Amino acid sequence: MLLLNCSLLWLTRQSITQGLPDFTIFYTAAKILQQGDRSRLYDDHLQKNVQTAFSPRGLELRASVLPYNHPPFEALLFLPLAQFSYLTAYLLWLGINLALLATLPFILRPHLPGLRDLPIFLWMLASLAFFPIFASLIKGQDSVLLLFLYSLAFVGLSRINERAAGIWTSLGLFKYHLVLPFAISFVGRKRFLLSFILTALVLLLLCVLVTGWTGLLSYPRYVWSAEHNPQFVWNHSDGNTPNLRGIICTLLSVNSISKRVVILACSFLVVFLSWRAVRQAGTSSPLSFAIAIVAAELVSYHAFVHDLSVLYLPILIAIEQLVSPAKIARAIRKTLTLCLLVFFGSPVYMVLMLRYGHLHLLAIVILVFFCTLLKLTFAPIATTQPA
Repeated sequence: MLLLNCSLLWLTRQSITQGLPDFTIFYTAAKILQQGDRSRLYDDHLQKNVQTAFSPRGLELRASVLPYNHPPFEALLFLPLAQFSYLTAYLLWLGINLALLATLPFILRPHLPGLRDLPIFLWMLASLAFFPIFASLIKGQDSVLLLFLYSLAFVGLSRINERAAGIWTSLGLFKYHLVLPFAISFVGRKRFLLSFILTALVLLLLCVLVTGWTGLLSYPRYVWSAEHNPQFVWNHSDGNTPNLRGIICTLLSVNSISKRVVILACSFLVVFLSWRAVRQAGTSSPLSFAIAIVAAELVSYHAFVHDLSVLYLPILIAIEQLVSPAKIARAIRKTLTLCLLVFFGSPVYMVLMLRYGHLHLLAIVILVFFCTLLKLTFAPIATTQPA
């Protein structure tokens, strides 16, 4: 799988030097802050001028600006990289992401006893063989950072430190569509929610310091307009959106209002089941944590291939369950194994996404994975011996 992923990197290597990766949006935001135009962070015209300066070929190939549509506070993270050229900044960010991946085994192994004795190099190979993580590295996305923060939150909950878990989770609000559904699953956990909200307020203050109130208030309007801008075709590619929204919008032949009702109903059900699982198993249970992350992926408004990087943690938890001495029903064991094989099959992503534009079909596997984890949570011990 890793060799296949590297072959994709080789085929797309020229796009990196041309400024086509998603890292462009972070570099653009950092350049705007460096120039002192903080209040105009969400000005398409200014973003276009900045991108023209360092990536004229990329702008020409995309036929549109690649907009920075993340919260203002995240731009501060990339500000130190603005002093370097685009390619140097990209490589530095790639190195940071690889360093974050390299720390995951040391963070997670004490809390996954079944995987504790596996060599470090195997952990690294596994993470790089997981296509969404590799895609995030190529794109220069921030999904690996979110995976790292979720891992720290997992450790916090494993140590029954809900305050620390709430802080780490809240720091991931640069991808709020993947974090807020996760946090809802922990409604009722006062320590977690209090630390989550307080950290979110600090991030809000940072947003004000970055863009001012005027710039901050323009952010929701900017995101909404970008969502409906026909130039930004990636926002309208339901076929490559592996979540409930993607699969419902693609498969249902009904009007838009009916689709929204179905999406909301299904999303509510998934989040409710996730919340019940957290109450049933407790916040320190790895299974409840895995379920909450998978639920967040399913109900997120956007879910591109790199966003699936955070599924790596539920995958590790599922493998931990499979190698544990606990008896698991044969059907559950086989279903989990099949889901894991699909998740780690790089050709699955390449064919569905790059060849046919139907990555939304992967949402079916994610949903089956979610339901199987739920079954394992509510009925963990079975009378059937493992296969």
